[in-house]
Parts: sequence; C-alpha cells; structure tokens
Amino acid sequence: MNLTVLEFLRRKEIPIASSCDGEKVCKLCVINDDLLACGLLVKDIIQKYNSLITISYL
Repeated sequence: MNLTVLEFLRRKEIPIASSCDGEKVCKLCVINDDLLACGLLVKDIIQKYNSLITISYL
C-alpha cells in the first residue's frame, strides 16, 4: 500500500494524534515508540516491523 500509516489509520477511523496533518512537524503521530506514522508507508511497516503498530499518543 502506498499510504502512510497515518493515512491508513485515519481511513480505518482509528484515532491517532496529529496537529500538522501529516507534514512531519508536530511529531504527535508516534508509533512503535520512535517512528512517525506520517513518514512511514504501510508497506514498509509490514516488511520491516512485523506489522505490529502501537500508538504512543491519542
């Protein structure tokens, strides 16, 4: 999938914080302790991170 994790979660109506709307500025959309959901593609998290997502802040 060529969606960012942030876009994917929003489309699935899963709440995740982001005040910059995915511009990588606010850094609120942290997943898996240190990754930005707005800067990571769904296909990459499946390949590299075993597809487990933990949301750090709602």
